[in-house]
Amino acid sequence: MTMLRGMALGRRVVLPLGLQTMLMVLLGLLLTGPVRRATGLPGSGLDEWLARSRVPALDTVSGWLSQLACTATVVSVTAVVVVALLAGSRGRLGREAAFLGGSVAAQSAVFLLVTACVERSRPAVPAMDAAPPTSSFPSGHTGAALALYGGLAVLFLLLVRSPARVPLAVTALLLPLLVGASRLYRGMHHPTDVLAGLLNGGLVLWIMWRALLADRAPSPTAAGTADGRSGASADRNAAPGVLASAAPLEPGTTDPSDRTDTEAAGPAIPASAAGTADTPGTAGAAGGDPAVVGGGAVVVFHPHLVGPATREALRAVLAEHGFHRPRFAATTVDDPGRGVAAQAVREGAALVVACGGDGTVTACAHALAGSATALAIVPCGTGNVLARNLRLPGDPVQALRTALAARPRRIDLAFAEGDGIVPTCVCAMAGIGLDAAIVAGTGRGLKRRLGWPAYLLPVLRHLRDQRVEIAVTLDDEPVLRRRVQMAVVGNVGSLQAGVRLLPEAEPDDGLLDLVLLHPHGIGGWTAALLGLGMGRPGRRTGDAHGPLEYFRARRITVTADSSAPRELDGEAVPAGRTLTLQVQPAALLIHAPDGVRRRPGSQRTPEQNRAQDRERAHEPTRDRRQEQRMNGAQTPPREQAHAATPPGARSVSGEQPAAPATGRGN
Repeated sequence: MTMLRGMALGRRVVLPLGLQTMLMVLLGLLLTGPVRRATGLPGSGLDEWLARSRVPALDTVSGWLSQLACTATVVSVTAVVVVALLAGSRGRLGREAAFLGGSVAAQSAVFLLVTACVERSRPAVPAMDAAPPTSSFPSGHTGAALALYGGLAVLFLLLVRSPARVPLAVTALLLPLLVGASRLYRGMHHPTDVLAGLLNGGLVLWIMWRALLADRAPSPTAAGTADGRSGASADRNAAPGVLASAAPLEPGTTDPSDRTDTEAAGPAIPASAAGTADTPGTAGAAGGDPAVVGGGAVVVFHPHLVGPATREALRAVLAEHGFHRPRFAATTVDDPGRGVAAQAVREGAALVVACGGDGTVTACAHALAGSATALAIVPCGTGNVLARNLRLPGDPVQALRTALAARPRRIDLAFAEGDGIVPTCVCAMAGIGLDAAIVAGTGRGLKRRLGWPAYLLPVLRHLRDQRVEIAVTLDDEPVLRRRVQMAVVGNVGSLQAGVRLLPEAEPDDGLLDLVLLHPHGIGGWTAALLGLGMGRPGRRTGDAHGPLEYFRARRITVTADSSAPRELDGEAVPAGRTLTLQVQPAALLIHAPDGVRRRPGSQRTPEQNRAQDRERAHEPTRDRRQEQRMNGAQTPPREQAHAATPPGARSVSGEQPAAPATGRGN
C-alpha cells in the first residue's frame, strides 16, 4: 500500500514538474532566440532607467528585499516553519509541512535545470550584487520567494482561524512581487526573467497543492474534518463501537440504525412522501415518527458529505442534550431537505439539524420559517456561509455541540423572486453579475476536491466580463442607476477566507445589505480587494466613484438592462434581468451563539429577540398562518387580504407570502 501511494504521489508531482521544466526551458529558448531576434529583447530600456534612478534609500530597501529571498534565508525560514508545523501538531500537519518544504525544494530543482539549459547574460548595467554563476533566466530569487512566501500564504488561509489570516496572506503574497522589483532595481535580471521566476514558483505551488493539500479544504466527511485531520482521526471522535467501514447510506433512505424496533417492523417513509410535506398537518399524523412527536429531533443530512462515523458522533452529541432518539433522514435530488423539515414541524419536533452544505441549510430554513421548531446547523459543505457568520466551528461535531450549548434565538430570512425565479428563501446572500458567473462556472466535483479555493479558478475567467447596467430600488427610494461588475444582497456579511463582503450586515437587524462592485483600473481593483480583505465599509449611497458602494433597506430590487447570471445562497439560478429580495424579520428560530458583533443602532438585541419569542409563544394562530404561507399552503379567504399587502408595506410581524421554493442541492 505504501508503494502504491508513493507511485501515485510520484505521478502527481514528478510528471507535472517534468512538464513544467520542459515548458520553462522552451520559454527561455524562445526568449533568447527567435523572440530576441524579432523584438530586440532584452534591450527594453527599463534596466537602464532603473540604474539611472537609483537613490540611497531604495538601494537599502532593495538590498533588504533581496536578502529575504537569498538561499540562506529561504532555507532557514523553510526549515523553521516545517519543524514548527511537525512539532506543534505532533505530526498531524505532516502534509502541510511537506507542501511548504516540497514547494521550495521543487522550485530550486526546476530553476537549476532550466538555467543549465538556457544561457542568458545579465543586464548590461552596473550590478549591485555579486552575480551567481547561473543564467539570468529565470529569476531564482523571485521563484524562491513565491514558493516560500506564497506557500506561507496558503497555510495562513488554511490554518489560521482569526480574521488576521487574510492580511497575513496578502502580505506574504506581496513579498515575491517586491523581491522581483528589487532584482530589477539592482540590475540583476531582465523583466522577463522576473516574470518567468513568478511563473516557475506559481506552477510549483499549484502542483504541490494538487498533490498534497487539495483534500485539506474544509470537508467534514468521514474521510476528514474541517480542521485538517485525517479520516482515522475523525473516526476516533465517533461514539465507541462505531465501525468506520460501515456502508454509506443510500440517498432517500433512512439509516437502519436510526430506527427503533417498532419502526423496523414497518416500511420507512418514502422520499416522495417527505417531498409533499408542505400541507398543514398535526403531530403524529400518518407517517409520524414516535421518536419525534412531542419535542424530538430530526437530522437532515447530505449522504455524500456525512459518513457513518460522523452521524454516530452527532447522535452522541444530541444524546448529551436530551435528544436520545433522533431520526436521521438523507436528502435526495427531489428533496434537498425542505420536505423532511416541514414534516418535522407538523410532527411537533423541537429541533431540526441541517447537516450539509448551504443548499441543505436553505431548504430546511424555508420549511421552518415562522414555526416554533428550532434549527441547528452542522456545516458540511464548501461555503457554509451562514454557519461562518453565526460563529460556528468548521468541525461538524464541535459545531453541533456549540450550537446546542446556546439558547435558541431568532434571526432574519430573506425571500427572493424575479423573472424565472420561484419565490425562494435566502439565508445568506444572493447576487447578480460576477459572483453568479463564478458560482455557475464552478463544478460540484471541483468544489468537493478543492473546497472553497475551487472558486478562484473561475474568477480568472470572468474578471474581464463586461459590466452590467443596473437599476437599484431601495424600499420606496428613487431608482439608482449604476454600471457594475456585480451586485450582492446579503442577510450576513462574511465569506470564505475571512472576506467581509458586507461589513455592516447582521443576521438579526431587520435589514438587508447591498454591495455594488464597480472598480476602475488596477488601482480600483486593488482598493476593492484591500477593502474586502480588511472588512472596511465603502462609500454610502449616491456616490458611484469608489470601487465599493454600500446600501441598506428592507426590500431591494436590482434590475439589469439585459439578462445576467444570478445566484441564490451559492446556487446558480437561470440568468435573468430582475432580482428582488425582501427581509422577513425574526423568521427563523436557530441555535447559535449570541456573540455576533453588534453595530450601534442595530434594531434588536438578543434580549429583545427572546422577548419576541415569548410573545410568539402566546400567538399560535399567527405562527400557523405564517407557516402555511412560507410553505406554499392555501391561504384562507379571510387572510388573503392581509397576505396581499403591497410590497412597500410591512406588517408588525414582518410576514410576507412566498410560493414554494424549487429544490436545490448542495
